[in-house]
Amino acid sequence: MGSISSRISVLRESIPEVNTIPFRYITPDELREKGRLSSCATPTGEDCGGKAHIKLYDANTDNFYEIARAYDPCGTKCIMELIKSRMDVPEDIEAIIFAVFCLLHEAGHYYDYQKDPRKYKSNYVEACPNGTLEDAKAYRNRPLEKVADEYALERLADALKRLNLEMIRQRLSE
Repeated sequence: MGSISSRISVLRESIPEVNTIPFRYITPDELREKGRLSSCATPTGEDCGGKAHIKLYDANTDNFYEIARAYDPCGTKCIMELIKSRMDVPEDIEAIIFAVFCLLHEAGHYYDYQKDPRKYKSNYVEACPNGTLEDAKAYRNRPLEKVADEYALERLADALKRLNLEMIRQRLSE
């Protein structure tokens, strides 16, 4: 059985916690340069009119997941272990679950930033500087990452249920 996939942009539009947040898609050049598929940008840059926003690479979720595993295998494995500690992850929708988690995780950063921007002034740290699973776990244990992870984990199952209904509606209307 093949995997079920969607585009990041379709998922984003279907998740209420995410679809109202200022958003910008990461370009292929930015992806190659920075090696990051997603981030929550604070208003220090010029993109999105100087407002906090989410940035994500728009791709088919299978491709998104493959790119994540190629660019940050330890971080991706750590995220999947975290998700699997809270829910069953059928193999055919693993990529969608990963993508939805990433969307919700960045939304968690966005909403946390809205509450207290000061704690995000110097937050960026290389996720996996030595490329080890221990580095990835240490990164996930940073306070701001834990807040965003928890936000995502608390909403993941409901978001997946809503997406399932949305996908059924789309197929019925075709």
